[in-house]
Amino acid sequence: MTQSAIVTKIIGNDKAEVTVERASACGANCASCGAGCAYNKQVTAIAINRVYAKVGDRVTLSTHSSRIISAALLVYIFPLVMFFAGYALSRALNLSEEASVALSLGSLFLGGVIVALYQRFFGKKRGISFEIISID
Repeated sequence: MTQSAIVTKIIGNDKAEVTVERASACGANCASCGAGCAYNKQVTAIAINRVYAKVGDRVTLSTHSSRIISAALLVYIFPLVMFFAGYALSRALNLSEEASVALSLGSLFLGGVIVALYQRFFGKKRGISFEIISID
């Protein structure tokens, strides 16, 4: 996966801080969307700088798509799977409807806590790494 960024700071010999402007989901036609994302949000990241880009250069960043997809699955799908597992367990135990809802929501919450703990302890080690592949 590639995207454009601007180098904002050089860090050492082989790294740079870059700023990426996140595009809105509506394709910059925010008036018709109504989602409230009209502001441009900038995200800052550290990237490997093997092409010796300088501050102010517009560059192309590359990252492994598999890391992004696995992170999205972990954050969005795992809690949902936990929700349905909690519901299946409650039905297997013949719990009341209220207890089933409580167990399902508790499982969803537990899934979110597990994801947060995983990110806290393993996120830095297995984080998404960016590399500057060209100067535009």
